[in-house]
Amino acid sequence: MIQACAPMIYSATSMRERMRGLLGRTHLPTGEALYIKPCRAIHTLFMKFPIDVRFYNKRGELVKEILDVKPGCWFVWGGWRAHGVLESMAGDKTFQGLEHLPSIKTKEK
Repeated sequence: MIQACAPMIYSATSMRERMRGLLGRTHLPTGEALYIKPCRAIHTLFMKFPIDVRFYNKRGELVKEILDVKPGCWFVWGGWRAHGVLESMAGDKTFQGLEHLPSIKTKEK
């Protein structure tokens, strides 16, 4: 019997953590993501891999989903209602289709 691992969401809430985001990483393992709040927009300058981006409002409801954002993108806007963003490896099925932010405990990275 194969056991599925629970998704791991790292939280970036301090100014320093939010500014760094995923910069310097070469990938994200399947089932891992970074949640940045507050955040209405991101960039992928200097990143080394494409990401899937999901913006959520303060109630944790999906506002906007943009899949396969390539490295080098200057500006990805989530909209005025966005309060936070979940970034995962492009194509990671773990987080696709999430209408609500997962109510799992986040881990500070």
